Amino acid sequence: MKNVWKNIEKIVLVSSIPLSFIALIISIKSCSDSNEALEISKKEFESQRLLVLQSNPSNMLPGFEFSSFDSNQKLQRLIIELPKNIYKEKIFVEPPDFHFSLTEIQDNLEVHIHKSLSEDAKKNSLYIKSTQVPIIIKTNFIFAGESLWDTSVYNLEFSYQQDYLNNMGSNVDFKSLIFENRLSNDDYEEMKDKLAIICETNLRNSIKNY
Repeated sequence: MKNVWKNIEKIVLVSSIPLSFIALIISIKSCSDSNEALEISKKEFESQRLLVLQSNPSNMLPGFEFSSFDSNQKLQRLIIELPKNIYKEKIFVEPPDFHFSLTEIQDNLEVHIHKSLSEDAKKNSLYIKSTQVPIIIKTNFIFAGESLWDTSVYNLEFSYQQDYLNNMGSNVDFKSLIFENRLSNDDYEEMKDKLAIICETNLRNSIKNY
């Protein structure tokens, strides 16, 4: 009888090992699924609070006044970086108006475009209906009581016209600010160095087409 009970104990012990192993696998998978669900929820939450700026015409032209498309997002501060060949310093835009002055940038663009033209083109009429300068905007904003940062690329769209034949000079007219894409920290460092190259390419292609 003792031998029988010993055999039963051995069977129970041996059979409990794979059952424990299966339970462990189920536990690990459940934990993994839970973490995955948590990550998905986190991404969905973050996607709901992504910022896109809108640029409103300003009374102090040339310039824009910024606001958020989402009224639940309260702007705190913006840091704007332009291509170094257009404007070297960072521009800080703050409340209450969040006014982004383009006066100095307008002057710099006119000088830069004029330098980029051939000698013949400098003496003739030229009209570029639309071209773009890429800029990076870092935005600090409040959402659901939390202070957040967004870093994105926007395209500053403008037209250029010159008429030196009739002594009318040249003029840059800013049109809009267009959201391009969001940047991670790694993307930001890379994009910062590319702004001037993209700006030159856009300008060269625009001049070529007119």
